[in-house]
Amino acid sequence: AATALPRPFAATAFLAGALLVSQAWLGHAAEGGDTAYGWAMIASYAVHVLAGALWLGGLPVLLFCLVVDRVAGFALLRRFSGIATAAALAVVASGAANTAFHAGLDARALAASMSIAAVTRFVAMPRLRRGGRTGGVRAIACETAAGLLVLAGAAVLGITPPPR
Repeated sequence: AATALPRPFAATAFLAGALLVSQAWLGHAAEGGDTAYGWAMIASYAVHVLAGALWLGGLPVLLFCLVVDRVAGFALLRRFSGIATAAALAVVASGAANTAFHAGLDARALAASMSIAAVTRFVAMPRLRRGGRTGGVRAIACETAAGLLVLAGAAVLGITPPPR
């Protein structure tokens, strides 16, 4: 059965999420103003950053656990896999919406990261289940690196004026 986070961790996670979402009012998502379109941009941004933080933020912990203790790491991988898949799908959907809001953004880096995530989920996880540690750890390390590259690209795009 799933267990709840201890209160200090839950409070920290809530505050971290609120800080991520608060950036919507400082960036491109605030362009829409106080209209339904503007609120849709902010909602899309919120889903995007929260799902991305959940997915990418969980990968280093997963990688660490797999390196330190394969059995505990695999147990964590089984739990995280479904969450990460849902988060990755939310990143793709909200990323597509954000791209529609700001036409001209390049989605190749996101596609590469999603491809690596799919390999991790459908190739590396079965290998780990059969006892092969190296391939799974390598795939998760590559997914983490790709996610960090996407994050770096998003940071650059975040300070670049949108094409109009």
